[in-house]
Amino acid sequence: MLLYLNIAVYFALKVLNIIRLSVNTKAVWLDFINEIKGPGFFTFIAASSVIGSQLSIISNMPILGFYIWVLILILWIVLIYSFFTILIIKKSKPLINESINGGWLLLIVSTQSLAILGVLMQSPSNYEDIIMFISLCLFFLACMLYLAIIHCFDFL
Repeated sequence: MLLYLNIAVYFALKVLNIIRLSVNTKAVWLDFINEIKGPGFFTFIAASSVIGSQLSIISNMPILGFYIWVLILILWIVLIYSFFTILIIKKSKPLINESINGGWLLLIVSTQSLAILGVLMQSPSNYEDIIMFISLCLFFLACMLYLAIIHCFDFL
């Protein structure tokens, strides 16, 4: 029962985000390029991974979990490279204590959720070893991001 509620809320939030994007495209873009609000976009990756994990485990649909994993892995790659590229090429860069906050931990949560979903689901073909390797790399990348962000908090 809770799985169905999660799926309903997930799709309702997805529809609301699509409406927000279509009505306020400029505001969404300004939020994405903001150092403080930008990491919030990674909640979509984490939420999608949770839905994929629930479908893989509770509903016993690992194939659907695989397709969700592939889609959000592509989206994660686009988001993380876009976010960091925009921050790097910005002309005006704030000080580290003005830009790094707890929201940056969403980068880690989204990366870890992708790694967990990759371990939980099964691929419809013989690519389990590749998926496990990608999941391990995502796990280590999240650990590295965690150390980098926590190191930044030491300077605050």
